[in-house]
Amino acid sequence: MLETIDNAPKNEGSKVLALLQRAAEKGPPRTPERYRAINRKVGAHEFKTHEWRVFCFRDGQAFVCTHMASKNSVKKRDYPRHESDVLTWREKYRKDKRAGMLHIED
Repeated sequence: MLETIDNAPKNEGSKVLALLQRAAEKGPPRTPERYRAINRKVGAHEFKTHEWRVFCFRDGQAFVCTHMASKNSVKKRDYPRHESDVLTWREKYRKDKRAGMLHIED
């Protein structure tokens, strides 16, 4: 995901990072234009900038970002695939966490 941000036009990459930094410090934005659950039942969420979508799930108060896509490549019909990707990464994360394979820093 960081490689995608690095390859984004400079102002767009910085917007994504700023949005994620604010969420880490103050919680998710309250406006659906910036953050929303794409499927509350499975716990899939997205952060949104004008040009990018960052998909994630929550682990307590932490956001675990799984992948991102440009706005132009994310259509309504694509959301089931993105939800599936979030679920796949969430299961891998939980398995690795239980096995003590994750190193998480504040």
